[in-house]
Amino acid sequence: MKYPYTIIMLACVLVLSGCLPGFGTRKNIPANGGIARSADGGVSFERRNTVEGVEVDEKLAVSFSLARADVTALAIDPQDSSNVYAGTKRKGLYKSSDAGASWKEVTFDARSVTSLAIDPRDSAVLYVAATWESRGSLFKSKDAGESWERIYVEPVSDTEVMVVRIHPRIPDEMYIGTSINRSRKSTIARSRDGGITWDNIRTNDATIKDISFDPQNVDQMYFFSSRNDILRSADRGQNWESITKLKRDDRSQRYEGTVQSFLVHPQSPGELYIGTDRSLYRSENYGDTWAEVDIIGSSKGIPIRAIAMSPISDNQITYASAQALYVLAGSDGQTNRWKITDTQSQQIISTILYDPNQAGVMYVGFQGVSR
Repeated sequence: MKYPYTIIMLACVLVLSGCLPGFGTRKNIPANGGIARSADGGVSFERRNTVEGVEVDEKLAVSFSLARADVTALAIDPQDSSNVYAGTKRKGLYKSSDAGASWKEVTFDARSVTSLAIDPRDSAVLYVAATWESRGSLFKSKDAGESWERIYVEPVSDTEVMVVRIHPRIPDEMYIGTSINRSRKSTIARSRDGGITWDNIRTNDATIKDISFDPQNVDQMYFFSSRNDILRSADRGQNWESITKLKRDDRSQRYEGTVQSFLVHPQSPGELYIGTDRSLYRSENYGDTWAEVDIIGSSKGIPIRAIAMSPISDNQITYASAQALYVLAGSDGQTNRWKITDTQSQQIISTILYDPNQAGVMYVGFQGVSR
């Protein structure tokens, strides 16, 4: 019976050569990134990178790892926290049904995923922004990833749908933002019927990197663009104002540096955070004025590419600076105390996601981006 042996040897050759779909060795990327999970508020982390279910023959299943994957997006099922989705830059889309202990690749043609969203009313409805045949697209699944339909597509190649967000107070409304196209224009578009039809909210001259909503004011929205700017709208996109270009009485009321990340406080209206390549900044008046947050000095001057806040533990602001994670432990109003965790990765933290149902549980995603 030499055939099973031959199949095993062939599988090994394919794995080592990177010929199996989505799984190259990528030797230049350290194998200590991927996804990590914390159950104690970021004090310690466990790697959650095991991918199961790639069958070489009916008797042999090979486990692969996401440790070298560039993780671009994470989403947690709002009704069942054991279900977690992960989007990657080149390896496609994955789902875990055991809180990240193991992953299975979702049957999904696009390999490069940029954003994920789950319908808060029906967690079987999933939206994935991805690039398919060089064109930015949005896909929808009504059965938790078993089947897909393409509900939005860009007209030309080399344009991406960068972000998809469902309005938390109006679940029928969904927004997308794109990268700039050949004409140096990008789009913010809205659907009010689950992606069947779309209307154009704004045409921009910069890539839209994120979309956020105010927790209390249903009409207040924010769009983070690649032009080092945050746009805000108080009427759900009818009128816009640049936060960066607002006139301020004092230079100290501005944020400094190039914006890397943006966060709207999930409970406090008008409270915003910006991470730059200089420091972390907070606004308590919808972005009118900004003040630098008291953070650890050695994390300044390093791009803060991810900010998050627990939706359960009030004011537990968390930020990432390269490979280190900082969680606010307390404050006297002037001096902040931080819990600092070394993620023991040679890749940088690009994504932080708190579990909406379990206090202290968070996931971080890594990417092979230089400092």
